[in-house]
Amino acid sequence: QKLLNNLHSMVSEGLAEADIETAPMNTLEDYKITYNRYGYPNTLIAKSVVKKARKNGYESDHFIVVKSTIGSASDILGSAKLARQVKDEVKITCNILDAEGKKVNSAEGKFKASTPKKAKSFPSGKFDKMEVEYMDELLEILKPSMQNAVDKLLENLI
Repeated sequence: QKLLNNLHSMVSEGLAEADIETAPMNTLEDYKITYNRYGYPNTLIAKSVVKKARKNGYESDHFIVVKSTIGSASDILGSAKLARQVKDEVKITCNILDAEGKKVNSAEGKFKASTPKKAKSFPSGKFDKMEVEYMDELLEILKPSMQNAVDKLLENLI
């Protein structure tokens, strides 16, 4: 949730700086669009979401669909090594759909860390997705990579 919220803020702020206006996240709630458990519209089938929103009275010239992946680069091998260091990799894809749900523009932003990040700051000495109390620290470690991917996305989009 924290990663998604931060990523959403970064993308929204970047689009606003480029004078691309976006609607609030909950805009489509009243138009029978399904939202995921994190409060974001389900974008798996974007074209059908656009059609459903329009059918239920929502009007827009364009729809923006952003998908992201945050993970570890595959060039760090071995589960023990992976738990103690991570070469983070962020990929963000943005599709702009017209009022009919047809893709009119697409861009991607990728960032892969050149050096691994060490898990020394975590009490267990390894990255563990179950250590919820350390999510803020993990987010701080990942924020620069996320911002780099967002910056590349915006460069490619605008």
